Amino acid sequence: MAPGRTGRCPGRILLRLPVGERCGLPGQREDERIVKEAHQNRRNSVNEITKQAKRAAENLVEDARGREREIRSGAEDYVDEILHTLEVNLLNLIDAVQHGREQLAGEDLQSATTLSRM
Repeated sequence: MAPGRTGRCPGRILLRLPVGERCGLPGQREDERIVKEAHQNRRNSVNEITKQAKRAAENLVEDARGREREIRSGAEDYVDEILHTLEVNLLNLIDAVQHGREQLAGEDLQSATTLSRM
């Protein structure tokens, strides 16, 4: 036999088996079935964990988007309030400027009238 692994078969006979060759013992087949089943269970577990992680990530993203909408809405309300206040202040300022110009125009008219009477 070619050099390879050594294995024990029933009756404690020591055999030299080439790599990949098996004794074919019933217990060995059961061992292989258990290993295959364990690998399949691992794959199933990994798939389930991956699905759970994706669902958790989707939930986090959706929560973040909801929070972003709330923040954006609050920021827009704040900006609208500030712009309204600015508009009111500018209108008051325009009124004050117009009133001041009217007073100056009235004083100029009074001065012109007083000077013409002299």
